[in-house]
Amino acid sequence: MAVIDFLPEGELANFREAGKRWSGEHSAASTKPQRRERALSAEEKRISALLSGSGGYTIGLKSTHAYSEFRAALSRQIVDAGGSLVAPPTIEDAVELSLLYSSAMRRVSDIVRDDASAEHLMPMMDDATNEGVLVPESTAPGDLDIALAQLHLGHFRFNSKRVKVPAELIQDAIPSFLFWLNTGLARRIGRIQNRLFTVGNGVTQPKGVVPSAVKGRQAKSSTDLVGDDLLALIASVDAAYRENAVFMMSDLILLVVQNMKDNAGRYLFPEACGQPAMIRGFRVAINNHFAARIVSGERTVLFGDFSRYKIRDRGQVYYKAYTEAVGLAENDLRGIEAEMRSDGALMDAGQGPVKCIEH
Repeated sequence: MAVIDFLPEGELANFREAGKRWSGEHSAASTKPQRRERALSAEEKRISALLSGSGGYTIGLKSTHAYSEFRAALSRQIVDAGGSLVAPPTIEDAVELSLLYSSAMRRVSDIVRDDASAEHLMPMMDDATNEGVLVPESTAPGDLDIALAQLHLGHFRFNSKRVKVPAELIQDAIPSFLFWLNTGLARRIGRIQNRLFTVGNGVTQPKGVVPSAVKGRQAKSSTDLVGDDLLALIASVDAAYRENAVFMMSDLILLVVQNMKDNAGRYLFPEACGQPAMIRGFRVAINNHFAARIVSGERTVLFGDFSRYKIRDRGQVYYKAYTEAVGLAENDLRGIEAEMRSDGALMDAGQGPVKCIEH
């Protein structure tokens, strides 16, 4: 569950009143959930989600205190060289939401967190094609060993790059500014992580899901995508992985899919207005670090169980605040940056949980 603690007291009072109003409506209409859903405005739905904690959000009522502590730490006149500080838990959780917002891969992958300095090892087993045996009377069943392997996850260092902030702005800032600063730095990290979790080389970077995916379909055309390619890709993924499967592609490739029509001019994959994109009942995750054009050799569409992609976070996001760099102290500036150590790789023991269309 993520906690957002950034609202000043006036706004918190408004949320309390909205919460009371929503609670009354919820109680009166509890026996008619569909009618209540239609009656609620978009703002009331958002408030109800925040107050109830559904969807991973909740509102804390001690927001200004947490940010006062964080602001005090950032506004110190002297910060040791190379020193860092960890944001209070309330702020850290809001930063976590920013990482999710800016990283399509984090929204569909399995995230593992630990504080160990060593590699994180995850066992893998490929036993999908092995079967037991029907044993006749007085006959030994025989042996059949299991093929075991390990997925190694280390921790690459991700940095937001430094932001120079006037000391007066930090000292006078309202909580909403500090929230903007924290989430802005976190989104920078989220974007670079998403790119490398998508197309990273696996040597000096995390191993991206695109180069890791098994080819499930050779496209009919090197410059186009057709409906048959998508259907063949679905069929190429084992049924055990299709239960949690999603498509992943860029916005521009999704547009190509949405414009596919049959001979009568009818769309092949129609969608309900305002609903998430779907293809044959499978959700489409948009990742704009995927290919935006269809060219020979490109992998444009992936399909499968993306929870098999493992992201390892070593600790949490932490912030560096300092004045000793050239141009900071003499101008009364603070250098602020965020860092995080993470790694990612697809757990594939040999059966291809995620497959691609290659042109």
